[in-house]
Amino acid sequence: MEKEKGISRKVMGTVIENALITAAHKTYPLETEIRVNLDQKSGKIQMFAKLKASDRARPNADEISIVKARAVKANVHVGELVEVELDASQFGRIAAQVFKQAMNQNLRSIEKTMIMEEFQGRVGDIVAGTVRRFERADVVIDLGKFEGIMPSRERVPTEEYTPGERIRALVLAVQSGQRGPEIILSRSSPDFVRRLLSLEV
Repeated sequence: MEKEKGISRKVMGTVIENALITAAHKTYPLETEIRVNLDQKSGKIQMFAKLKASDRARPNADEISIVKARAVKANVHVGELVEVELDASQFGRIAAQVFKQAMNQNLRSIEKTMIMEEFQGRVGDIVAGTVRRFERADVVIDLGKFEGIMPSRERVPTEEYTPGERIRALVLAVQSGQRGPEIILSRSSPDFVRRLLSLEV
């Protein structure tokens, strides 16, 4: 993920931690304080929750039996909070789905920010990429960490493109699309020809 998307290990760690906390809150109330320990080197993950010691026969979701609480902290009393380690494997299928959704949502948000930061300042520049695929008459171009779109209106009518072909194009705009920010490329813009000539002079 670091190489493919350019997301640092530290940021990726934060994404995982936040997604785990979101998933844990499918089991524990939102008011429950959840903490995640992620060892960046080993990849080991530990999760902790602050639960209220209870003498109920069946403790609530935000509670832990006084017997179990005292196994963690010997002098704890009923009504006090105690931090206990959670077993993520017991969260179940729904929590696992929530974790996956939260991961994808967080990654899309980060990628959106990265695209905006990197390409908004490059409008008017020429970039090189590889033709990846076609979406109807639009050409999707691999720019490395991101993909750009050359709409049919920005294509040169006489040009044909094949997947794997290396081409250059002008960054025409960075705009919001249905799936997030889109890098709009052009080979038919007069600015493309001018920029290309200036580079070759």
